[in-house]
Amino acid sequence: MGYTSVCCVVLNSAELYTPLTLTFSASSLNFGLLQIGLTSPPKTVTVTNVSSHSATFSSIASSGDFAQSNHCPTTLNAGQNCTITVTFTPTAAGTRTGAVTLTDNCPGSPTQTIALTGVGESGALGFTPASLNFGNVLVGSHSIQSATLTNDGAAPVNITGIAISPANATFTQTNNCPATLNVQQTCTFQVTFTPPDVFTYNATLSVTNSANGPATLPLSGTGRG
Repeated sequence: MGYTSVCCVVLNSAELYTPLTLTFSASSLNFGLLQIGLTSPPKTVTVTNVSSHSATFSSIASSGDFAQSNHCPTTLNAGQNCTITVTFTPTAAGTRTGAVTLTDNCPGSPTQTIALTGVGESGALGFTPASLNFGNVLVGSHSIQSATLTNDGAAPVNITGIAISPANATFTQTNNCPATLNVQQTCTFQVTFTPPDVFTYNATLSVTNSANGPATLPLSGTGRG
């Protein structure tokens, strides 16, 4: 979703301020899951000067585990646009955040930012969300939640086994995963929690695979009377 940055520039003593308006095709970019050390496919944002005056950029820079390149001139004339291309290379596991910051000649607000986020995974396979908590569920009834498994590695991964531990009827699963999950392909797990008693239950859904250690999804829930 895009956004608009409205500022002003001083023209002369007769004209105090006049609007300087930049629009961005996206206010933020989410790169999703990616294996640590790999570089994502690029995402782009278009910057358009919709005002009647030129915008002058003194810098365009990225931060965090993100890199940017751009085709923006130093001066973006009225009606012109340019593109910023961003890639994500996670250096650690977990949520990674950063921004592309544009510094320009807007005297009131000289910086505009594009928020960036992504999740680093140590293995090729990762779950979104990272865990499922079913909360309080009436004993004898059930609750269903879903999780998405993504291959964020550099090569196809063979799924060799799927199991919930400890194995009992408290947590069960169904899925639409193929035998081989291609790069950036996803599949979905439906997990059902059926508490047999008033108690807090914990389990782990594990997906063994040909890449490295199993992808795991912690499960928790409490039975209520």
